[in-house]
Amino acid sequence: MENMCRKALQQIENQHYDAGLADEGYMVIKKYGICFCKKSCMVMIQF
Repeated sequence: MENMCRKALQQIENQHYDAGLADEGYMVIKKYGICFCKKSCMVMIQF
């Protein structure tokens, strides 16, 4: 699950999903990588 969270965060970086917020002047953007597996969930946060 940890690896999948890292992949989710990498996708945010690769696809520049935060670009619009950065263009509006936001300095700190929290990015969340979330992975679900059956009844388990893991969340990783990147600033």
